[in-house]
Amino acid sequence: MKLVFIDETSDSKFSKYLGLSCVVIDCAFYRGIKEQFQKILNESGWIESVQVAGLARCMHARRD
Repeated sequence: MKLVFIDETSDSKFSKYLGLSCVVIDCAFYRGIKEQFQKILNESGWIESVQVAGLARCMHARRD
């Protein structure tokens, strides 16, 4: 199964800016990637109340 994460970002200071990102991850590698990502966020002092939607939910897709 593949997991697809699509996200957008913008900036109130730069109103014409819009960034898009898309990541496709094989579900066999998701847990390790998620754990490393959370470790990096925690070590950098990330504030947990800031939204990181990809860590909170997993979109289900049909099997390959």
